[in-house]
Amino acid sequence: MATIESDADVYDDWSALAPSYQDVFLPRFQPMYDTIAHYVVKKIQSKDTNEEYKVLDYGT
Repeated sequence: MATIESDADVYDDWSALAPSYQDVFLPRFQPMYDTIAHYVVKKIQSKDTNEEYKVLDYGT
């Protein structure tokens, strides 16, 4: 098991993983996230929720 010597080592590990996330995972899963978000927003905006769900706007 590897031990982490300093915060710089942790930063270096994440820096090495960031391009992989941008190049591989983000393009692969972004359509799925967009589809799920679309259906969630449609459900919340529909009148069938009986005030069960509310849209929270954090300015994003």
